[in-house]
Amino acid sequence: IQRQITALDYQIEQASELCGRLKLLQENLSQGNELDLEDWLSTLSSMSTFGKYFTASELKKIFDNGKQTEHQWASLIADIRTAMNRKIPPNSLDIQPLARRWMDLSVRMTGGDFELMKRWERMYLQEPTTRGKRGDDLEMVQYINTAVELRVKAFLTHFTQNELQTLNVNLENEWVSLGVEIGAVMRGKAAKKDQKMQTAAEKWSNLVDQATNQGPILRRKFINAFKVDPVLRAGSILDPALEDLVREA
Repeated sequence: IQRQITALDYQIEQASELCGRLKLLQENLSQGNELDLEDWLSTLSSMSTFGKYFTASELKKIFDNGKQTEHQWASLIADIRTAMNRKIPPNSLDIQPLARRWMDLSVRMTGGDFELMKRWERMYLQEPTTRGKRGDDLEMVQYINTAVELRVKAFLTHFTQNELQTLNVNLENEWVSLGVEIGAVMRGKAAKKDQKMQTAAEKWSNLVDQATNQGPILRRKFINAFKVDPVLRAGSILDPALEDLVREA
């Protein structure tokens, strides 16, 4: 009886996994994406490859998050291509803004699950059929990974991996908006600068709280890391010179 139960549990698990993958295909078709035979074979082959590394529920999570950031990936890949064409070394600080965008989108795509990110990278390096879906290729990924590794190393100098997973990376628009506001303050009349800079400083402080999820220890680490680390400063959304001004305020 126990052998039968074990066998049935395995069959149920396999059937559930297959059902999950079929639902992913169904979602794709329901959006009006018609596939010819070659597309079907390619899609089924890809699903089989993905299945070596992820469950159907993990794939759904990654694909759903990926849809929300699809246009941002396209823009980022184009910018990385431009940097490669300009022969900018991947370990240059000039590439750190691209590395930060790559990391942030990867975190958002996997829902902040670093273990999923590692599996995705391993699959990409080991499975040629999964490459090029977004216009990227192995050469490009190796290029940006060099910059990303520098950034990860810098982060791990200041944070534990668990702390990194708690950071909120969904505040890009807010940081950009604050940078525009501080720039306008600096171009304004001197008499009004102090008051407006104090307002900007309050917004900056609130954004730091959001980025660190209100953790006082993590907040102190975050502020110090982006104050002293050249790699993190180079990739910061908010221009380091403006951040220094608002931090002083």
